[in-house]
Formats: sequence, structure tokens, C-alpha cells
Amino acid sequence: KAGEKKLTLNAAFKEVFGEKLIPIGFKFIGGKSFVRVINNEIIQTVSCIKETTMGGYFFSDGSDVRYNIYYGVSSIYSNNLLIKPDSCCSGFETLCHCYISNYCIYGRNDEYLRQIKEFYFKSYEQKSLLQSMSNALNVFEKIVLPLFDKSLDLESTLYYFDNISVPSFSKASYLKLDDPKAFFEKIKERKILELEYSIHNGLHQIKPEKYDEYIEIIDNRITDYLSFIDETKKDKNKYNTKIERLNNNKERNMEIINQIIK
Repeated sequence: KAGEKKLTLNAAFKEVFGEKLIPIGFKFIGGKSFVRVINNEIIQTVSCIKETTMGGYFFSDGSDVRYNIYYGVSSIYSNNLLIKPDSCCSGFETLCHCYISNYCIYGRNDEYLRQIKEFYFKSYEQKSLLQSMSNALNVFEKIVLPLFDKSLDLESTLYYFDNISVPSFSKASYLKLDDPKAFFEKIKERKILELEYSIHNGLHQIKPEKYDEYIEIIDNRITDYLSFIDETKKDKNKYNTKIERLNNNKERNMEIINQIIK
């Protein structure tokens, strides 16, 4: 309509996601991010990032703008809080990544996976943008939010959002666990479920005849973490240095958090 202000991608994100996120404790911190702090220990972020599109490129339905919803999870002990994604979204992951990482052991739908790799809309049609953003919110609620709601402390966050193969959190974070051995027993159980599902469904080019080798890789990675924890705790100076660094991170990050949630 003449004189009607055009709805931007960021404005649509704030409007549509805000209706769901703000009532459950998230705060919009400007630009592209909502942030929620759990028990002054876990920081959860949801952001909307416009992806580059080649000039003149259109999707089959006529859409010409694409974007993705990114999430970030960090702890009060992290070297860097994941609050606002940078240009390369370092440390942040897409909804698609979350689906691949956490749902393959429950039964992954590859057609659904293709549908959520990115989101797009027609820049010349406001209804298209709102419908697309509503769809993105539905995917977020289905995939990420249930894990966010289980991520209540450091241990549960490391379980759901760290990957011991390509870690998102520093090894030092594991020094804060009350029972590392019990924790890694749960990790091993999960990794085996993921491996068996991948073999059964022919995913990730996993070869059944190398099952024992894959298990050995899992065991070695876990042993590496447990050895690090044990050796660090035995070396009093090394242990105190790492704990001091974690506590310094906590003090610095609390100042940042207090500015966000004040």
C-alpha cells in the first residue's frame, strides 16, 4: 500500500520470534539476536542472518532473498560469549546443523532436512516474508528449543551442545564436572547410538565393516578427555591456573550478562 513502511528481515524476525521467545525469558538485544541466561551460567542466543544471494537469482517460487536462523550456546566460563554472530558466524550453528547433530539417533527425515537448510522469501511481498519467518520459528521450536529447555547447567549443555570430535567448548570446561567418568559414559552411549543409526541408514559414508575402528576412535577421544582431567587435577599448579582462568572468564562474562539483562 502507498505510504506503508516496508517490513525488513530483522523487523520480521523480532516480531515473529519475539512473540515466542520473550515470554520464555529471552531478551532482544538489538539488531539480530535474542538472548536468554539460564541460572547465571548458560547463555543461549538465537539470531537471524541474511545469506548472500547471487544477483538475479530466484528460487522456484519466485523468492529472491534467503536467510538462516542461527543459535549459539556458551557458558559463563567460556572464553567468548556467543551473543552476536559476526560476519562468519563463528561458533554459531544453523537449525539444520542442530537437526543433523541431535536427531539422527531418533530417526532422521532427509526430505525434512533439505527443507530446513535455509529459508527464503519474496522481497517484494510482505506476506511471503512473514510466512517464511513463521515457518522458521516452527522449525526452531521443533528442533532447538527442546534442547535449550534441557540445557539447564554446564553438564547438560556439554551433553547436548558440545561435540568431542569437533568441540565447541574448551577442555577446561570439563574440569567443572562433578563426575566426569559418569558423564562420558553417557557420551559414549550416545555416540554408539549415532554410529549404529548411521550404519543402518547408510549415512556419512560410514562402513559397517569398520564398526570396531569407529568404536576405538570414540574410546580414544573419551580417554583423551578423561586423561586431561586426571592429569590436570594431579598437577596442582596446572589445575589452579586453569580454574583461575575459568573464574576470571566468569567474572568478565557476568559483567557482560548484567549489561544485557539489566
